[in-house]
Amino acid sequence: MSLVEELRSKQSRDNRELLDRAAGEIERLKAAYDGLVADVKTCGVRDVCYICKAYNLHPDCECDCMECKLDCPCRECRECSNWKWRGEE
Repeated sequence: MSLVEELRSKQSRDNRELLDRAAGEIERLKAAYDGLVADVKTCGVRDVCYICKAYNLHPDCECDCMECKLDCPCRECRECSNWKWRGEE
């Protein structure tokens, strides 16, 4: 039995809401982790920018961040200083 199944099946009148919230958070974190792993397997070896939240933020982005005049996190990003995985909230 997984931890989520155990939390959801635990008999508790006092902590039912807390147990359900904990199980939901575990499921959310697992989905986020699975998304991150899939992204890294698919894109990570090519260019970490592809899986950044700001990648192609602007429709008219030409992806030449060093010369870019658009207002986005990429313009000032050096060595992934502004990088944020696209799965993060």
